[in-house]
Amino acid sequence: MRNITLFYCFLIITCPSFAQDRLDINQPSNIMDVDIKGNVYLVNDTELFKYDEKGDLLYRFSNSLNGLITSIDVTNPLRILLFYKESNVIVFLNQQLATITDAIQINDLSSVEAIVAAASSKGGFWTFDALTMTLLFFDSNRILQKQSVNLSGYLNGDEPIFLVEQMQSLYLQTQNRILVFDIYGNLINTFPFTSKNKIKIVENSIHALNTSGITKYNLLNKEKTIFSLEGYSNYVNAFLFKNRLILQTTNGVSLINIK
Repeated sequence: MRNITLFYCFLIITCPSFAQDRLDINQPSNIMDVDIKGNVYLVNDTELFKYDEKGDLLYRFSNSLNGLITSIDVTNPLRILLFYKESNVIVFLNQQLATITDAIQINDLSSVEAIVAAASSKGGFWTFDALTMTLLFFDSNRILQKQSVNLSGYLNGDEPIFLVEQMQSLYLQTQNRILVFDIYGNLINTFPFTSKNKIKIVENSIHALNTSGITKYNLLNKEKTIFSLEGYSNYVNAFLFKNRLILQTTNGVSLINIK
C-alpha cells in the first residue's frame, strides 16, 4: 500500500516563558482540556469539572455507571463528547454539563470496538473501529454514513490514541504519526509525529509536549516553534492557549499568564 507522507520545512524558534500571574485550580485530574472560550475541563476518573477562566468552578458531571472517562472533546462547548472506552459508550453534554441525550451504546449501532471517538461539526460522531481498522462516522440519528478504507497499512502497527475534528479536517494520532483526513473520511496526508501526550489543536497549530517543551506545528505556514518549559517542574501535561500556559500537575492545573 502506497504511503502518503507530508514533509514539513520547519523554522525552529525557542520561546522563553515568563510567568506574570498564576492561577491554581486544586483539583486532581487525569485529563484536562480547554474550550474556545478559555473554560478549563478536568476529568478525575468518572467525574468531569468545568472551570471558567478565573478558576471558578461552574459545573460538575458524574456518572460511574459507564466506568472511567477515557477522553473528552470540547471542540464545541455547547456539545461536549465524553467517551468511555471500557463500556463502549458515548455521552453528549451541554454547556452546563447536563446530558443532551441518553448514553449511546456503540455496540448497539454496529459491531464496533471503538478505540477513540470525536464529535463532528455536522452532528453525530467519529470513531475508530479496531475490528475493521477503519474510521466510522455516525450522524445525529446514529446511522452509519461514512467509513474509511482499511488503515492498517498506514498505521504500521501503531494503535490510535486520539481523534479530533478541527477546521474541516480529522486528525488521528498514534504514538509515531498523525493521519489527516477530510470530513468525508478520505486520507489526505500522514506525517511523522511524536508527543508525550495527546495533541491539542489551538488556533491553527498542533501543540505537542516533548522534552524540549511545548512544540507548536503551524498548520498554515508549516513552521515549528518551541515554547520552553524550563523553570517548571512536576507537570504531566501542558499546552498554550492565547496568552496563557495551561500546566497540569498531579494535584491540579495552573493557568499562567505569559508575555
